[in-house]
Amino acid sequence: MGEVYRARDTKLGRDVAIKILPRAFTTDPDRLARFEREARVLASLNHPNIGAIYGVEEGPAAGPAAFDAAQAGDAGHHVGEQVRALVLELVEGETLADRVRRGPVPVREALAIAGQIADALDAAHERGIVHRDLKPANIKITPAGVVKVLDFGLAKGGAAGMDEAGLASDSPTIGGTREGTILGTAPYMSPEQARGQAVDKRTDIWAFGCVLYEMLTGHVAFGGATVSDTIATILEREPDCAALPGNVPQAVRGLLHRCLEKDAKRRLRDIGDARVELDDSRASDAVSTAPATRGTRRRTLSWLGAAAGLAGVVAAVWAFSTNAVDRSFPITRTTMTLPANRELDTVGGAAPLALSPDGRRLAYVARRDGRAELYLRELDAFEPKPMTGTEGAAYPFFSPDGQWVAFFADGKLKRASVLGGAPVPICDAPVVGRGGTWAPDGTIVFDPGDSGLMRVAATGGSPEPLTSQDASMDARNLSWPQFLPDGRALLATVGPGLFAEEGQDALAVLTLDTGQWHMLGPGSQAQYLPSGHLVYHALGVREGELHVVGFDARQLALRGAPFSVLDSVFRARGGGAAYFAVAQSGALVYAPGGLAHTLVRVDRNGRRTPLSDDRRGFRLLRLSPDGRQLAVTIDPRPSQIWIYDIARGSRIPLATDGHNMSPAWTPDGKRVAYQSRGDIFWRTADASSAAERLLARDRPQYPASWSPDGRFLAFHDDHATNRTDIWILERDGDPRPLIATPASELNEKLSPDGRWIAFSSDESGRSEVYVRPFPNVDAGKWTVSTAGGHSPVWSPDGRELFYMSRAALMAVSVDIRGSSFVAGTPARLFDGPFDTTQNANYDIFPDGMTFVMVEADPDARPTRLQVIVNWSEELSQLASAN
Repeated sequence: MGEVYRARDTKLGRDVAIKILPRAFTTDPDRLARFEREARVLASLNHPNIGAIYGVEEGPAAGPAAFDAAQAGDAGHHVGEQVRALVLELVEGETLADRVRRGPVPVREALAIAGQIADALDAAHERGIVHRDLKPANIKITPAGVVKVLDFGLAKGGAAGMDEAGLASDSPTIGGTREGTILGTAPYMSPEQARGQAVDKRTDIWAFGCVLYEMLTGHVAFGGATVSDTIATILEREPDCAALPGNVPQAVRGLLHRCLEKDAKRRLRDIGDARVELDDSRASDAVSTAPATRGTRRRTLSWLGAAAGLAGVVAAVWAFSTNAVDRSFPITRTTMTLPANRELDTVGGAAPLALSPDGRRLAYVARRDGRAELYLRELDAFEPKPMTGTEGAAYPFFSPDGQWVAFFADGKLKRASVLGGAPVPICDAPVVGRGGTWAPDGTIVFDPGDSGLMRVAATGGSPEPLTSQDASMDARNLSWPQFLPDGRALLATVGPGLFAEEGQDALAVLTLDTGQWHMLGPGSQAQYLPSGHLVYHALGVREGELHVVGFDARQLALRGAPFSVLDSVFRARGGGAAYFAVAQSGALVYAPGGLAHTLVRVDRNGRRTPLSDDRRGFRLLRLSPDGRQLAVTIDPRPSQIWIYDIARGSRIPLATDGHNMSPAWTPDGKRVAYQSRGDIFWRTADASSAAERLLARDRPQYPASWSPDGRFLAFHDDHATNRTDIWILERDGDPRPLIATPASELNEKLSPDGRWIAFSSDESGRSEVYVRPFPNVDAGKWTVSTAGGHSPVWSPDGRELFYMSRAALMAVSVDIRGSSFVAGTPARLFDGPFDTTQNANYDIFPDGMTFVMVEADPDARPTRLQVIVNWSEELSQLASAN
């Protein structure tokens, strides 16, 4: 496909790889189209496990790229001849093919490598891109163990136009583009690819299975003396499963069968599901100890495929349909992928999942084209069904018999039968709180959205406050209620305050007949399992982490110490709900994902370069004035602030005690102001001195921008009315309001000359970017954005303003003459998979040409669910080990 050279980028001081189209192909329109398509494919992908592209160049051949064409049979380039080249990330290390030549890869190492390959393919498939030539030679492993998938020269799909230029993308081919030839590498071709039929992402899944098999055994899954022999083997034979090591987990054997299913319709449909199987297998101690014999390999593969598929789930659901935990039944895992163009609801921090007590039914709220709707999934069925009349639904929960689903919508609490029919209103609920629960006696308790809890009969009526002996508790922010199975006590989450030193939510249980509260400890969303455990969302540790602790349901007290059971559970933005639910049968369902964002440098054309290998919950970041350091807020909450040294690749903690966020550098770059537990502090950027409080008030305030002379600090604050105003704090002075209206103003940024302040406001009904003079803000106001925008940032010379509009970074030229301000027409610079919330999640380097952005976690859009049947048995095993 091309000649590849190691090269030095003298402008940015880094080594790169240069891929040049051979001279013999420069006049071949198909080869040219394929070369250009590879550039577009790579430009559309940005993933730590995919080799990146830095640019496309065209110019006269010189140096080692130019040599006499006769020496290479007309393959080389003459000096001065035009050369087309891709500038690529230089990936050090050996290829996977080199590694396999030394022998089989140990099982645990092979599964780790395969997991990273699956992540890379998942990112490509999300963009509609099929690699079509996945093989060990196109996979490199860096000295740090990072896997990089390379060479997308045969890729198809993705952005519009990628399959144009006369290449028949439905007729995959190797070598040329003449009709009837084959594109790819024979031992890794899927049956449909080998036949020259239409291919999709399932052809990559087949190749992934071949690569995994080869790592585990040390030889190819399908081989032959010639290409024709190899293709015949692919079409007619099964891989030799007896060659697999005896300690390959049964789930991985089943995964291989699903990947290497010759019928594409029966093959694994989503590579993301493979990653889940690999993760679970690596975490599990249960491994196969007896290799299959050659004579039984086909029966073994078929059986394992069935065990890993729907049949196992159906059997498990049937076994638990009596609501009794059967410890003899195996722990069973499966993945559910939501239908196309649907994802779990993430609006408002909701928890969109609920399992029926017997574990047979799953209710969830999903969005399609912006509309939320309640879906019911029988776990022994293939497809979910929308529940009639549930548009706008939120916070579903089941009745004790599993025949009804209650939910909030249209300012009411409603219930809908699992058998169908129109929902029945129960009561008014104009403000949606967080969750509800249904007792065996027909009482429903729910969070009304402000203070306390309300109760109402499931048959309907007027809700009444749920009171206890502690009036102060009744006035607290109580949420996520859940009745214990006998209905005599109620679990709830209590808003921050009881554990003030952590500033976190707390778990509590209320005895209903005595009205007495029992405090349990920090945490949120507690759910009870009859195995005698509470599972809950742990706060202040890894994002989306679930903990389990023993619980005596009679004494209403904890037993033993809590322990971690799961992390990277998807969590809604802004400290919202963790997406999980448990059933009294012992089943667990959760959405995988979490805050695993990355920091990237992006030029004005949208080309991205990683700034760090870290994958964390980055947000609210600011570059130091010299552009050498980055202050960034990191979730999970309570959030921390760290300082990254970009040049050295090091980092230090700046503020890690309590909840800290919203850093703002002083103009000299020596200190950083930030919010900590509601107050404004500042500290030296090297963390060599103790933090000092700059401002304390009765509500949270968020520092945003210093004036160039360091005299003023602009910040915004939170009102109880859910709006924000912009204030100014003068050094050694008192704070005063700067822009205070009935609307919300935030994201304030002072211009480099200190004469103007840019900010966003929703005064028009949507967020737009505005500019006012500073400090005399009443002397004028100009609208900068034209179709919505937020988070303005000035260019270092003050001649441009940037802001976010949906997923796009916009640029506006600025003409300032005296007291007059003129904004040009906004122009879109680039968009991408960036975190584009209302937070200030980007900044500009001093060169005025590149930006630092927060690249969103690819799992930030929850479209998959993991189901574990008999999970309570696994908990018992974990509890014994802890």
